[in-house]
Amino acid sequence: MFKAIKKFFQRKQANSEQSVANTQALINESPTHSTTEETIKPKKGRTVLVFDTKTRVFVVKKRVARIALYNPSTQTVLFKNKEGEERALSIPLEKGQSALPLSGCWFDKEACNIGFYLPGLEYFYLVQDKTLKPIRIDAKQFKGVGDYDKMLPLSGFWFDPEIETIGLYDPSSALFLLKHQDESNKGSVFQYGPFKNHMQPLVGDWYGQGIDSVGLYDADSGVFFLKGTLEGSDKQDINFHFGPPKSEMIALSGDWNGTGVDKIGLYSSKDGLFFLMHANKGAEQADVSCYFGPAGKSQIPLVGDWAGEGQDGLAIYDPQVGIAYLKNNCVSGDADMAIQFSVFEPESIPLVVYELI
Repeated sequence: MFKAIKKFFQRKQANSEQSVANTQALINESPTHSTTEETIKPKKGRTVLVFDTKTRVFVVKKRVARIALYNPSTQTVLFKNKEGEERALSIPLEKGQSALPLSGCWFDKEACNIGFYLPGLEYFYLVQDKTLKPIRIDAKQFKGVGDYDKMLPLSGFWFDPEIETIGLYDPSSALFLLKHQDESNKGSVFQYGPFKNHMQPLVGDWYGQGIDSVGLYDADSGVFFLKGTLEGSDKQDINFHFGPPKSEMIALSGDWNGTGVDKIGLYSSKDGLFFLMHANKGAEQADVSCYFGPAGKSQIPLVGDWAGEGQDGLAIYDPQVGIAYLKNNCVSGDADMAIQFSVFEPESIPLVVYELI
């Protein structure tokens, strides 16, 4: 199988270098504020202190990213563990009801699972890993305004470096609504960025503080907007050009070099190219770029710490064959791992779910 994968990902070096040079026509502009490479705190959520009931001592476990696949027609989620074993989880959603999947450690730092936002019904449906008991959260608890059925779901470490919480983004009003799912009053509602329907929302720890914030990418202008803090101040906000205007590139965020700070990136599906930055600032060229996967618009990019080493890698999911190809570093060449799902459909949605090892 991996011989076929190797052939699938091969590129001629001369063509690769020329195409990278052509595609990296990036716009240079100084940022309003830039981050540094300095490691401030350990990356949020990467390690968890767990009490071992057998040995009665605390042990440090790592969170490792896995690929899951949501099949809308059957309302099931397929999970693959590190041994490649597959398990299915049926989700009792309303028949025909559209659902947008997301993942997080919702209620327990030791248990991460999937969740859904049902825009037509305006509520979240979060799964507890240990009991698999669903928790329903009404979107109106966010106490925001706008059309909840048109909002996009988010998840991040907004308030706690070990527990992820939910959020919504409304592109038409540039409104972010972040909420803790424990039904407390802890939350944040604010407007940020331009009022444009095509804005791509991002989540990341831009300053290595152990807490996530939000960001946006405007593909029309090639501008990133990164919010430094959720406390209302704009002193740490960053905005800069990176990438060509009027592009169809997909914005990414991840800790590419293990510094504890999330950085931005871009994926060009038409070229099969990733462009990653090691600092959140404008630049003429990416700090790292690599070919990964075939050129074509059907590939779906993913980001996760596949090795559990505190550094994010890349993945692409091919909806035509139901295979996710994983790579630990941005280096042109073969995939480090391939995940084949037994059941898939053109509308299947891949997502990243973490587990403790």
